[in-house]
Amino acid sequence: MEESDTQRIAVCVECGLPLPLLRPGAPREGRTWVCRYCGCHYHAVLDDQQPDLHENVRPG
Repeated sequence: MEESDTQRIAVCVECGLPLPLLRPGAPREGRTWVCRYCGCHYHAVLDDQQPDLHENVRPG
C-alpha cells in the first residue's frame, strides 16, 4: 500500500534532510524519531517503503 503525500513527513523542518517518516494514526502507532543531522524530534512511524532513508533517523 502506498502512502499519500499528506501522511508523509518527507523532509526535516529544521535542516531539509529527507526523512522516511509517516504521520501516526490508526492502526499505526507512532514513536519518537530524531533527525540524525540536526536532532529535530518527530512523533511518527518509520516508513518501511523507504529503507534507503532509514539511516537519516534514529529512535528518540
